[in-house]
Amino acid sequence: MYLIGLAHEMKIGPAANQAKKSDSLSKIKNLLERNGAPEMLRDSRAFLTAGILYDWSRGIDTEAIMRKFSLSQDNYGFIERDIPQNAIWILGFLVHCVRENLIPVSTAIGLGMKRMLDYLQAGTNSDLIRGILALGVPAVGRPSALAIVDNFALHELGDMQKIGVSIFGRFFKEKEALARGVYRSILEKLA
Repeated sequence: MYLIGLAHEMKIGPAANQAKKSDSLSKIKNLLERNGAPEMLRDSRAFLTAGILYDWSRGIDTEAIMRKFSLSQDNYGFIERDIPQNAIWILGFLVHCVRENLIPVSTAIGLGMKRMLDYLQAGTNSDLIRGILALGVPAVGRPSALAIVDNFALHELGDMQKIGVSIFGRFFKEKEALARGVYRSILEKLA
C-alpha cells in the first residue's frame, strides 16, 4: 500500500500536501522504518495514503478513517472513491505485469498482490460484505453493505432472510420504501 502511495497519481485530496501529524500516521511510519523502507522513500503523504488504503480495504467506514487521520469532511470523496480507484488502477497494472511475467516476483508475493487488489476492489476483506456486493443490487454499494452487516449483526449471507422487510425498511428511515425494494432485490438474488 505504501509503494502505491508513492505514485504521482496518488497525490490527490488529503495526500496532495504534507500530512498532518497524528498517532496513526506515526505508527505507520514506524512500521515502515522498522521494515527497512529506504530514507528517500519516506514520504508522509505516502504514509497517509497507505493508512487510508489499508483501512479502506479492510472495510473501515470512511467517516472513521477521516477521524483516525484527522481529515476534514471535504476529503470524503477522495477517501471513498478517488484514492481507492487510483490504487486499483496502479495495483491492477502491477498484477497484470506479474501475471505476464514482466515483473519477476515470487508466487507468494504475486498472490498477495492479487488478494490486495481484490480487497481494494471490494473495499473490504470481509467475505460477507464482498458477497453482498457480488449480488449486484444497484442501490447497494460499499457504504450500504458495511451498514447492513454492522447494523443487523450479520454473520453470513443467509442471515439476510432473518431480518424481514419491515425491520430492514425501518432502519433506513428517510428511504424506507427504497430500502424495502432493496431488501426484496437482495432476497431475489439469494434465491
